[in-house]
Amino acid sequence: MRTTQPLDLRVKVFDDAEERCILSLPMKTTPSVGLRQSWYLALPLAIWFGVISDPNSLAQETRQNRAKPIDAAFAPNLTVDGDPADWAGLISGTLSMDTQGRGSNGTLAVDIQYAWNYTNLFILVRENPNRITATTNNQPSLLAWEAPDADSYQGQPWSFDSIAFWIDCDNNAGTLDAGSVVVENNADFQPWFGFSSSGRSDLVFARVNNTDIKDLSGLLNAAIATGGSFADRDRVIEIALNWEDIAYTVAWDRQPNEDLLTVIAPGLVLGCEPLLVCNDYNSQAFIGPDQWNPGNGRDEYSRDIRLISGAPVVAAAFAPLLSIDGDPGDWSVVPSATVSMDTQGRGTNGTMAVDIQYAWDYTNLYFLIVENTNRITATTNHFPNLMAQEAPAAAAYQDHPWSVDSIAFWLDLGNNAGTLENGSIVVENNADFQPWFGFSSSQRTDLMYARANDSGTMDLEGLFSAVVATGGAFASRDRVIEVALNWEDIAYAVDWSRQPNEDLLTVIAPGFAFGSEPLLICNDFNAQAFIGPDPWSPGSGMDQYSRDVQLASGAPVVDAAYAPNVTIDGDSADWSTLPSGTVSLDTQGRGQNGTMAVDIRYAWDWTHLYILVQENTNSITATTNNFPNLFSQEAPNAAAYQDHPWSVDSIGFWIDCDNNAGVLKDGSIVVENNADFQPWFGFSSGQQTDLIYARVNNSDTLNLDGLANALVATGGSFANRDRRIEVALKWEDIAATVESGRQPAEDLVAAIRSGFTFGSEPLLICNDYEAQAFIGPDQWNPGSGMDQYSRDIRLIDTAQPVPVPNPVLEISLSEAELVLSWPATANGFALETTASLAHNAQWSAVPETPTLSDGHYRVTVQPQGSAAFYRLHK
Repeated sequence: MRTTQPLDLRVKVFDDAEERCILSLPMKTTPSVGLRQSWYLALPLAIWFGVISDPNSLAQETRQNRAKPIDAAFAPNLTVDGDPADWAGLISGTLSMDTQGRGSNGTLAVDIQYAWNYTNLFILVRENPNRITATTNNQPSLLAWEAPDADSYQGQPWSFDSIAFWIDCDNNAGTLDAGSVVVENNADFQPWFGFSSSGRSDLVFARVNNTDIKDLSGLLNAAIATGGSFADRDRVIEIALNWEDIAYTVAWDRQPNEDLLTVIAPGLVLGCEPLLVCNDYNSQAFIGPDQWNPGNGRDEYSRDIRLISGAPVVAAAFAPLLSIDGDPGDWSVVPSATVSMDTQGRGTNGTMAVDIQYAWDYTNLYFLIVENTNRITATTNHFPNLMAQEAPAAAAYQDHPWSVDSIAFWLDLGNNAGTLENGSIVVENNADFQPWFGFSSSQRTDLMYARANDSGTMDLEGLFSAVVATGGAFASRDRVIEVALNWEDIAYAVDWSRQPNEDLLTVIAPGFAFGSEPLLICNDFNAQAFIGPDPWSPGSGMDQYSRDVQLASGAPVVDAAYAPNVTIDGDSADWSTLPSGTVSLDTQGRGQNGTMAVDIRYAWDWTHLYILVQENTNSITATTNNFPNLFSQEAPNAAAYQDHPWSVDSIGFWIDCDNNAGVLKDGSIVVENNADFQPWFGFSSGQQTDLIYARVNNSDTLNLDGLANALVATGGSFANRDRRIEVALKWEDIAATVESGRQPAEDLVAAIRSGFTFGSEPLLICNDYEAQAFIGPDQWNPGSGMDQYSRDIRLIDTAQPVPVPNPVLEISLSEAELVLSWPATANGFALETTASLAHNAQWSAVPETPTLSDGHYRVTVQPQGSAAFYRLHK
């Protein structure tokens, strides 16, 4: 018997007005069915979309995953008691949803959080009526329908106030498997839990593989607690699901790595589509507009649960110009995060409190510790430190640094504390490197101590090239310790097997994260403090009492809001409601004719990058104390502008598509000056819209390909000093112009989504080349791409609807018949056919009636020996 064989199809995309995708059979294929050879080789099968969309949408399911990840923080000490108080310190994300008033008795709304440890997956569900009006304009649930007992609930959990979770263990929903799309509805494990105002904890139900067969094996060791009441609308369901129970219940081939228990670690991602039921089956809700079906697993209506370390991440900004002098003034512009901690009055002489910041460059790791008594009352209600105990000399300090005012850092270079290794949990206490530094009111810089591997033996090799400076005084309670540790020294001192990638120096780059648990000592060993309630031990390395330090770009990030309705007309009114950030820039009076200042904003949609530049003289006095621009120099026409845009009032953008400026590549630092794409635009009081210029890779060669479909509008006038330039750049044009190796993942268009970040360094020119300005003190060169003089642009989702991908029309052969299929979720689409793709082609409905099975509509047609084209049309 012959079986259905998928065809090996090739896609060719024609960039024409109708954006059609032509799928042709490969010439090398030998027919295995009774079709005419000429038809088989020559027939192009056309998939057309009634709604024009991304022509690459056939690959959308595998190319883009738009499911929003929800972070589940590591939480080893949660108590499942129906009281959510112990969730307060967790950095878990929140998923909010409601039943949207679908039933006849109001709306039920909840907030959901997830957490985990190596034994359990934790879920917290909290009723929250405060968000109903904003999302649905429906009244809160008017009638509680809670199951009176377990039997009633397990008989029909979908008929009571309830929550369920479609858990996709291997997160493969929405992907292709053996030629078919795996549907979310066929979840690997579905646990259900009932709300209860009477504290019931046995309202549970579960089924596997959407079989409709109850199977409570996955809940065998579950811990469940409910709290709150319907009357107060604060009901709580708190759950701990045992990983082993889930693994035992779910078929092995549906588990990641075919063994769920081997992958429980930070980074694991599970699909999880919650189902909320209020009163009755008709008032249920998945996320999105379809109350009956979950998202497809990869679309914007889907949610993924991502296991993360519960340690808050502290950004260490790139800062190549720090001076180690005991003066923290040069840290004020470094966008590093702050760790605040105090000794909590544990000793007998009051409390010491500090703020800690980290920074880095490719040579050093920097620390700044600043004494800060302002926060003592708020955090501990203890008096500030009443007695300074400072070491008089290096020898005294190194003999017992834990007995004087001191700070130390438990550095976990591989950041593996709290993870499983050979069946045991790696403890933070066994740090890879521990440097200690003493406070000094006399500016001593030699109060240093270090040990490797928590060995108890002093080892100063890791501090061989360290630079230390102290400042301030105990009397003023403003002591400072500033440190630069050389990466090479640390790598030399620490055993290679404890280094990330077995070579610390190869991973020093943005994104690298290591554990760092500070230890603060005030007066004596008894007055010490790690973060958290235990003065003697650091956090686990992954819990909320731990801290991870992540090397970050020091470039401030500017948000570009999603804005599908921006009109390029030189009028900025439609930008007024956008939550886009602003970059302010001026020429700092560098030329002879005053200063020009502008505010720059960015926005985006799936087609364009938008830029708005507005002249703003109000900021000049504050930033430069120079007079506004006294002389306007504008190009009279495009030819004059393109000949020398740097000699007239102009703005350019050094766009770094893959945002790699400032990083190491093949042993060298990628410089921002070698931008991927540089568009320039001229100011015009005469509303010229053709003053454009562009070059690629700083080649000095004019290349307008990236502006082929750009929209430009100017407005305002020099006389009023309110000139504007408004621009729309097409993503596809930029991608077509820039070398693929310079694009993120070699495909810029595929990277466009909320969260995508690229570098953009503006260059403002006033009057002449001498009066130009990048951000920062160097008028000739942009920032490094990662320092405080650089700017990164981040696309953000502002709750605007994301375009829903058009349904994919699939083809296969069964015997001598052609089978066309498409998702059952394609509401309103019909299958049509034509014999020609001419401009005036006549399309007609396919006469065969579609059949529905396994979530897809299918139509079987008989080949007629001539060309045939098919489309889904709405």
